[in-house]
Amino acid sequence: MHNLGGFDAIFILKTLASLHGKFNILMDGTKDTISLSIKNHCVIKDSYRILNGSLATLSKIFNVPVQKSQFDHSKVTLNNLADIRSELIEYLNKDLISLVDVMIAATLNIFKIYQVDVSETYSASSLAMKIFRTNF
Repeated sequence: MHNLGGFDAIFILKTLASLHGKFNILMDGTKDTISLSIKNHCVIKDSYRILNGSLATLSKIFNVPVQKSQFDHSKVTLNNLADIRSELIEYLNKDLISLVDVMIAATLNIFKIYQVDVSETYSASSLAMKIFRTNF
C-alpha cells in the first residue's frame, strides 16, 4: 500500500484483526506503520517508504498504462457516500492498478540493473544498502 504508515493502516487494522486474528505490525520510532504481516498469508508493506513520491508522480515516471486518477476527497460525507459509491470504487480500483503497475515496473528495473529483489526491503535506505552490498 502506498502511504500505509502515514495514513491507510489505521483504516484496515480492525478488518485485519476480525478476519485473521493476530497479525504483526512493524512500526518506526514515530509509530508509523512500516508493514503488516498476516501469518501464513502475506506481508503488506508501505511502498511509499521504498518509492518516495506520490502515486501520481510515480505512475508518470514509470509510464504505467493506468495513471493515478484524481478524486475530491473533501466531497465525501456520510450523507452522500451511497450516492458516490461507484465513482469512489472506480477511483480506488484505478489507484490499486496504478500502484501494482508502478511496483512491477520498479521491481523489474531495479532487478535488471542491480540484481536486487525490492520485495526483500522495507525502505529506500534498506534498498540502497542491499544494492551496495550486492554490487560493490
